[in-house]
Amino acid sequence: MTRTMTRTTGTAVTVEAVRRRTQRRRFIEFPYRLYRDDPVYVPPLRRDCRRLLSRRRNPFFEYGEVGLFLAYRGGRVA
Repeated sequence: MTRTMTRTTGTAVTVEAVRRRTQRRRFIEFPYRLYRDDPVYVPPLRRDCRRLLSRRRNPFFEYGEVGLFLAYRGGRVA
């Protein structure tokens, strides 16, 4: 599912559901890029993020579902 919204500045934002491995990687990497210059940000370990989102390793997925989404502006995750 893809939805497009336009801000008052005219820049379109496209929201897509995460379905592929490359999208999941972008989802995990986004906070690292967003807060890279913040001296007080302590990021979680990437391995822990991957395990948290793994259907095989996280027992939550035995009973629940998760919807992950990425927002793109100008071809980049926003």
